[in-house]
Amino acid sequence: MFAEWGTPATTPLVGSIRPDQIPHDHLRDLYEYWAARVVDGKPPPRSAIDPVDLKVFLPNLLILEQVPAGTRHRYRYRLSGTAITRIVGRELTGLSLQDALPDPYLSYVVSIHDLVVDQQRPVYSETLYHDQGNFVNGMTYRLALPLCAEPPRGPMVLVSQHWIRRSEKGAGQKGDWGIDWRAAKPVTQIVTP
Repeated sequence: MFAEWGTPATTPLVGSIRPDQIPHDHLRDLYEYWAARVVDGKPPPRSAIDPVDLKVFLPNLLILEQVPAGTRHRYRYRLSGTAITRIVGRELTGLSLQDALPDPYLSYVVSIHDLVVDQQRPVYSETLYHDQGNFVNGMTYRLALPLCAEPPRGPMVLVSQHWIRRSEKGAGQKGDWGIDWRAAKPVTQIVTP
């Protein structure tokens, strides 16, 4: 997997977006589910998220845990939905981001997760996505939501990730997500109520 942009040198400044501006019903619905579990401004723990409630979301869900790695940290996939596995071509559960993604795409994804964990705020992002020529001119859209730590577990990130290929039905010049493929730019936005 390779992103043309999204490296720290080319990632734009982080903006903000209201929940009602998230450009897809599926992501807005997941945000509302998560927001209903926020207490006193604190993100919910993983235990407040019931997989039975998330049945419609499960194929596109990832849960990653921040784990210590020397003086730094890594993100380990705790859950990878079936749509994710199909798109990336392998099971991610149990792997770390560093084991699954090459740079510069890895740097971009880690920066999103770090932003979510550090700010304890949801982040919406979109980037071009390339997979060894099999997914040229695809876009990936993600909503990353913080889950607070529950010792002995570290903080987690609940992610819903979707893709659209330029060649898919309805993707034309302006795809189902409203993308003009010729002018696509990376987006990283903190969701603010």
